[in-house]
Amino acid sequence: MKLFHEVENKYYEFLSYLLNHKAEYSKEEIYELFEKEFSGEVDFEVMDSLFSKENGSIFCFDEGNFVPAIQESLPIRNTKVELQAAKLLTKTGYERHFLSEETIYKLDLATKDIESEWNLDAIVIKNQYAEGATVQDKNYEKELRLLRKAIKEKTAICCDNEKEGEFSYHDRYIVPVKLEYSFIGDRYWVCVYEPVQKRYFKMRLDTMSNIRMTEKICREAFDGYAEYQKKHSKKVILEVERTRHVIERCFRIFSYYDRQAVYDEKEKKYLLEIQYFSQDEKELIRDIMSLGSSVVVLEPQEIQQEVYRRILLAKSNYNAE
Repeated sequence: MKLFHEVENKYYEFLSYLLNHKAEYSKEEIYELFEKEFSGEVDFEVMDSLFSKENGSIFCFDEGNFVPAIQESLPIRNTKVELQAAKLLTKTGYERHFLSEETIYKLDLATKDIESEWNLDAIVIKNQYAEGATVQDKNYEKELRLLRKAIKEKTAICCDNEKEGEFSYHDRYIVPVKLEYSFIGDRYWVCVYEPVQKRYFKMRLDTMSNIRMTEKICREAFDGYAEYQKKHSKKVILEVERTRHVIERCFRIFSYYDRQAVYDEKEKKYLLEIQYFSQDEKELIRDIMSLGSSVVVLEPQEIQQEVYRRILLAKSNYNAE
């Protein structure tokens, strides 16, 4: 292993991280940052040689702290695979939903000489809704830009919201507070506040139309959303089978939740912690059960009991037949 090869050694990446932040660190702060930002155990011999109080070449020891001896930032150097991935970013069908025309132009220009060995036609995306945002004729670039502007400026919008046979609203006055994207549903969601009913809920972007900005600033909706999140936020912890396709499916299914995965080296299992809102609980339980025996609910007890109840109900229905 090469000590100062950015691809083959995490200590190069760690030094780059510290140098680019241009800050002073105590020895304790350096170890805390390493444990927070990088996986695996610390090699104390390497760390002692990199951060030496007597012979520091990259960080000098001064008045109790390690100070960068190099004042310049280290440039980002992409690997061949990263460059090929960047080249294909503008060919996925998603690009104009997330990126501006200017960004797409810059990506094309920066990767024009890259010979990609990837073929998007050979990549099969499984377990994704077939009629999602990437295959619809509608381009959401304009709507997403307007919603981002409304969220940034804390401004209310007016829109129509219709789904044939289910609901129809016209000139609906709402305040968008957050945008979400579900990979498995290939769908955009808008978290909004409705001042009339004084409640927060989610709307599908594909059912919204005629979106326009208003002049009303609604900072209280954003302040209230933080309180709403705190009050209604819940957590479930899953033990996930150590099988690659199961892990990938978990991340697809739970793509629009805040989540964190940790690998338990001792037990050889993944722990997936998912943050969700109480109104999403029924859908979350359905998603968990769709994974079958590949996952086990560790916490909370009420989710365990509900999953168990549904399994027993399904068993009794099956036996009745």
